Amino acid sequence: MSGALGTRPGLVVLGVPGFVRDAPAAVPCRTSPDAYFVEGVKPAAARALCSGCGYLVACRAFALARPGLVGVWGGTTWGERGRMRRAAVVERGPPAGGVKAGVSLVRVRVGNRESR
Repeated sequence: MSGALGTRPGLVVLGVPGFVRDAPAAVPCRTSPDAYFVEGVKPAAARALCSGCGYLVACRAFALARPGLVGVWGGTTWGERGRMRRAAVVERGPPAGGVKAGVSLVRVRVGNRESR
């Protein structure tokens, strides 16, 4: 293999979204990716890293849809995105398909029988 890290195939392997990978102008996370994957980045530093990026909202949405992503995405840290996801669940309620095991279920009356 003659390709160096940071080439397009390397970026795809790291999970960089197409809109960032194919951006016509230089995107800071492509030019200095190591700064975005430092453990313990504070929220203010995350916002500063992404300030002025034209892909901020799209990048944040991309990361919110993928809980396993670590590092700074869309000006947020991994912990902030976790809190945002939890807040969204509280605001919207549990998914229509049901709730996960271990969560208290609401009693529902079906005909003459009570069900959990």
